[in-house]
Amino acid sequence: MNYQSQQWVWAAGLDSVRPVSGPGASGTFVTGSARYQVDRSLGVGGGASARRSGGDAAAAYVFVDKQSVLGATRLQLDVLGGGAQHTQQLAVDHAWPTQPGLRLSTSLTLGHETGANGRITRASVAGFGGIDLTNTLTLEGNLRFSQERQAGRANGRYANVGLVWRVTPRWSLVATYYDNRADSQPFTGLAPLIPVEIAPVIPRDRAIFITVRYEDRAGTPLAPLGGPPGSGAGTVVGYIFYDANDDGWRSAGESGAANVTVVLDGKFATRTDGDGRFEFPMVASGRHTIVVVPDNLALPWSIAGDGRNDVTVLTRQTATLEIAATKMK
Repeated sequence: MNYQSQQWVWAAGLDSVRPVSGPGASGTFVTGSARYQVDRSLGVGGGASARRSGGDAAAAYVFVDKQSVLGATRLQLDVLGGGAQHTQQLAVDHAWPTQPGLRLSTSLTLGHETGANGRITRASVAGFGGIDLTNTLTLEGNLRFSQERQAGRANGRYANVGLVWRVTPRWSLVATYYDNRADSQPFTGLAPLIPVEIAPVIPRDRAIFITVRYEDRAGTPLAPLGGPPGSGAGTVVGYIFYDANDDGWRSAGESGAANVTVVLDGKFATRTDGDGRFEFPMVASGRHTIVVVPDNLALPWSIAGDGRNDVTVLTRQTATLEIAATKMK
């Protein structure tokens, strides 16, 4: 169930799993959340979840959203408890106002977790951003630094930086540098009834990827997507990400949604890469509609508004979209 008005947004859900025959997952998962828009610049809210499946557990969170001349800020406190596991975390996420073609968000977190391995205290600072250096050259990056205390002190860092060069309308070159120097994993969240297998992050791993892509087109004259031959055209670049804190902005610690279908004007389709990035390199100038097909989104994630987003493309310019996938907590 969900409800939305000019000031209130609330939702509640109940999931129950039972095996049809033989052994299998069994349990109940209850969620609820609410948000109140106090005025044009301030919003408050929170939510809670409870799981009863082979060991009871519950989680809750409260947050404050603030819009200012410095951008959009969210302050959020999360707590989780179940059995011997107890977690508390405070996070500050901020999306900075930037010029067109530039994106920047930062995240600060501080928390501690008590579990089978004892008590762990962790602090981290992270940044995510990108810049369109030219109409054919884009730089993107995600950097994170953390410090963890358990028996001793351990520092970690993570970097993922990519440079995309659209050499010609057909050829593009992508250079990516990946460096993970952190042994620790993020704090544990409330597990779903049916676990989703996620590929583990290999600690202390470093790599460089060089990707060359060629796109061939047949037929003359060349026409941009959604327009007649010879008309002005630009580029649409987008990012689909799992909005873990449900603030509508991509924070530094939020991952992209890979292998998701994106359709332009109901006719032209592409899929996101491993970082949730998609691109339509030659789109007719004017207003267009982007629709996200949630075929490969991890359940229970979804895109608001039936996945529909409008975008305006200008000649020889790049239009950028950030599309959040959200779930009920």
